[in-house]
Amino acid sequence: MKLLILRPSSQTDCYDIGIYAEKSACFYRQAHTPVQEIKKHVRNEKMHILLLLPAEVVLLDTLEFSPTERRHLNEILPYLLEEKLIDDVDTLHCAYSITDSAEGKASVAVVERDTFRKWLTPLEENDLFPDQVVAEQQALPTVEQQWTGYYGNGYLLLKCDASMALCAHHNIAQAALDLLIQDKKKKLPTNIMIGVANDHDRQEALAFIPKKATPNITFEQRDFFDMVALAHTARSPAINLLQGNFALAIPWQQLWQQWQGVIVAGAIALTVLLTEVGLEWHSAHTHNRQLQQAVQELYSQSFANSPLPADPLAYLKSRLQPLQRVNSTSGFSVLLEKVGGGIRQVPGIRIDNINYNGQSGEMKVGILSPDFQRVTDLRNQLNLVGVEVKLINSTSDNNIIRANLSCRQQT
Repeated sequence: MKLLILRPSSQTDCYDIGIYAEKSACFYRQAHTPVQEIKKHVRNEKMHILLLLPAEVVLLDTLEFSPTERRHLNEILPYLLEEKLIDDVDTLHCAYSITDSAEGKASVAVVERDTFRKWLTPLEENDLFPDQVVAEQQALPTVEQQWTGYYGNGYLLLKCDASMALCAHHNIAQAALDLLIQDKKKKLPTNIMIGVANDHDRQEALAFIPKKATPNITFEQRDFFDMVALAHTARSPAINLLQGNFALAIPWQQLWQQWQGVIVAGAIALTVLLTEVGLEWHSAHTHNRQLQQAVQELYSQSFANSPLPADPLAYLKSRLQPLQRVNSTSGFSVLLEKVGGGIRQVPGIRIDNINYNGQSGEMKVGILSPDFQRVTDLRNQLNLVGVEVKLINSTSDNNIIRANLSCRQQT
């Protein structure tokens, strides 16, 4: 069966598309394709449809859960991620994939509902129903003992394994890679393969690759869609965002479109479905009580030393209020880009650690410097780009200055 890959383009209601036959052989590629034209390519031919969401709009993370939480993971997932979310959970769509059921571990993906609908609805209105919707960085192949990436249009996409993938603009790519390499849980693999479209992108990528990883890097001139097609053929693990409310209507409409001849079987299936809905309606009260109990257990685990309030759910929502920021000129990614850019301007300084407090907007950065003058140069450089820097403390150890800085956006 053929594979149709779609990625939203810069033009409204248009997509970059690639159509692949068996064994991942591409026989059609086109950019900025209107939905109506895509429909003509598909016609009545049965295809797998894969929709890629831009990496910068999808938050990827890992999550640990208890057996009790596992039973209600769909409902309580946003609250388990509350410390890492800055938007109202009612505006977000969360999806997950269990990576280790015995250990209670999962990979999660979060995207704004309106953003998701903006790219999914035009396809559904034209009878194009994706089988999978995944983030770009997770659509890359998963290879044992290898990190697989792609660099193009100023962004690095990197997939480390089934549960870890990242997207970084070239201005902060080196800082992001340094943090990843310093993470003791992520052992540096023997091979890091990065696909590029041309030699210019390869040279641009080499500029931000940390020296420690340079011997492990190999570049291949590849098309991004070709790499995605190979990953799809190999069934590389990725979180399918077609879950929850977004998964309800799509399969039935797609079956109706593709299998109109089996209307009798469809009617029987619909009858069974309605029967199940009726049974679920009668058990709704019991389910609601179980959900309330799960929220109470979650509160008790999160605030073990605090008494249970009258409405734990309302309290959990109130804890999210300080994180509800939509201003694109502030927040973690903007501050990290400025701090990372400033560090690159002062040769010899390395990042030791980074901690970020979402409520106060404070980023604490530990750095290593050959001398104190460079620490002062870094503070001056960050002040120039709108970052308020305070020196918390500093020590000297074997001609290495260890300094801890407090960084905030200037008001």
